[in-house]
Amino acid sequence: MALQMFRRSVSVIRHSVRALSRLTITPPTQPVALDKFSLLKCGSCRNFHVSVKRPDLMEFFDSKDNWGEENIKTGRPWKMEELRIKSNSDLHKLWYVLLKERNMLLTMRHEYRQECILFPNPERIDKVEESMENLMNIIKERDNAHSLLETGKSVEREKVEALDSFGRPYMKRQTEHALPQRNIAGKRMFLLTRDPWMRKSQRLLREKYLKTRHRERKRELRYIRRTRERFPDATEEDIEHGLERESARQKQGFYDV
Repeated sequence: MALQMFRRSVSVIRHSVRALSRLTITPPTQPVALDKFSLLKCGSCRNFHVSVKRPDLMEFFDSKDNWGEENIKTGRPWKMEELRIKSNSDLHKLWYVLLKERNMLLTMRHEYRQECILFPNPERIDKVEESMENLMNIIKERDNAHSLLETGKSVEREKVEALDSFGRPYMKRQTEHALPQRNIAGKRMFLLTRDPWMRKSQRLLREKYLKTRHRERKRELRYIRRTRERFPDATEEDIEHGLERESARQKQGFYDV
């Protein structure tokens, strides 16, 4: 016990002597008058910066110069060839720019519908969504190439046919299971085929699916016929693009006012 106390006393004295040896006598200095820009000249504050304050929600709305305009000039969407030459950081920044633009356009479209006014240039939303889709495809290509280089396998998992709880086949991506998936699917299929109520429900579901597909096909043929009558010079690509827009609007359940 006495030896430990002696060692602690020696260490304290050693540190005290070392601290006293570092002290130097400096002459008194005069106080320096600091101007308002003196703090910005120091090296520690040179890299300090702040972003623009946005206390309101005006970023969700278009510029006031475009309010009430019937036609707004916009550019074309980003192509995949242009996005391939950009770095990952540039793609990350561009994604958030497109995301803010899409949120702004959706907000403006909602406001125009609330006021029962025609939304100018609704194809702007399609252009932004097409750009975001192309950007995501580029990211998937890079991830897939990196995975093939490192592991020799693709990032995306393969899709296989499976059965849901009602015995309907659907495509899903492969996942890990504690038991082999074929045994589970075979047992489920055996139980579904033995149940008469399940066989009747499958027949009715298939009838509903065929009627729905028939209505969609008739709608597509009617759209193609009307487009050919109004625009005889329309190409196949224009018609396919129009069908995609019509199907998207049909899923939403409403059209632009």
